[in-house]
Amino acid sequence: MNLGAVDPCNPCVKLNESDIQLRSDLGWIENSALLGADLSQSLRSIRDNRLAGKQFYVSKVSGVGNPSFDHELGYANLTLPDAGFQLLGLYRFWNIIEYWSPYRDLAAEDWNGVLAEFIPRIAEAKNAESYRQEVLALITEARDGHANLWSALDARPPVGKCQLRVNVRFVDQLPVISGFPPADSSNPTELRIGDVITELDGVSVGKLVESWRPYYAASNDAGRLRDIGSSITRGQCGESTITIRRESRELTLKINRVSPGGSDSGIITHDLPGPAFRLLSKDVAYLKLSSVKSADAASYVEQAAGTKGLIVDIRNYPSDFMLHWGWLRSIAQLHEGNCACLCGRLCGRRQQTKSCCRCCHRCRWSNGRWRQRRMTRPGPHSASQSSAPDSRQHRRNISVGCIRPCV
Repeated sequence: MNLGAVDPCNPCVKLNESDIQLRSDLGWIENSALLGADLSQSLRSIRDNRLAGKQFYVSKVSGVGNPSFDHELGYANLTLPDAGFQLLGLYRFWNIIEYWSPYRDLAAEDWNGVLAEFIPRIAEAKNAESYRQEVLALITEARDGHANLWSALDARPPVGKCQLRVNVRFVDQLPVISGFPPADSSNPTELRIGDVITELDGVSVGKLVESWRPYYAASNDAGRLRDIGSSITRGQCGESTITIRRESRELTLKINRVSPGGSDSGIITHDLPGPAFRLLSKDVAYLKLSSVKSADAASYVEQAAGTKGLIVDIRNYPSDFMLHWGWLRSIAQLHEGNCACLCGRLCGRRQQTKSCCRCCHRCRWSNGRWRQRRMTRPGPHSASQSSAPDSRQHRRNISVGCIRPCV
């Protein structure tokens, strides 16, 4: 297809390169020996005549700034295997990391080498399951816990629809039984908290973990072992063999893998059960982020008013995206008698926590924090008199809208 010559840009995009930490490698488009003179020239013309303003294929997510690839087709009806489309998936992901990831320097040391390695692996995947596993392995090379094939996590080994009814957590590189799901008849009574799993179905846990690591995307090894721990006992339904170390004894047990059930999400939390916010006493408030809701931020502040301390439990990933944490810091500084308004994103709604507060638009952002805007109010003189220099003694400063200091 020939779309013709690229129109000259007016105005043209000019990139400020004075403070770029990671530069995109576009040198390959200059290689006419590799691409041919015509293609190289066309690519350079597209690069040099980029238009300012909105792009067609890429935009920024509102309020976040992450790139959004809006017009890439999803090919929902694609039937695998299809080497061409499988390679297209590889090229898309590789280019996203190469040209859009701010953490490209933390990915695999040789990102070009990753592409070369995965071209045959992706192209030769013989079915949908093997393709998903190869993509999981590719994503792992990005070394980013936020990147994953979220629709196919069940393709990570070990595969199977059942697992032992235990919670497993790695402690000093060893898988330890840390608890049990809500009690029912399928919970294994033979196992105890603190048991160290050494073998599963006759294979050492160390060997299993090493073979599974390439399919678990994470920013660090602790995150990888956490996710492996949540799946480590998964497998085919029915009887399994587990070897454990309990104190100085080694025990081999026969225990059934069972379906997790609809009420068991598989997510292990470490905070207090119950609502996101509560008062532990009249002086101590508690807020856990695993079930926090940004829409309830004002309510959290109101309920915490008058307390002497706040426990913010951050041992789990937040359940809701909080656009600004000013409200959280506001809770921490609440004291009896203070009037606290929520600064930050909530200010647009002028929400108040007590009737004595002024509107939040009185706050201002300065030097990385919300601060009070000092307002003046005329004294007993008239408006014309108050503008005279000698009337300043009759004017008084007032602070409105934010906790002191405003956060």
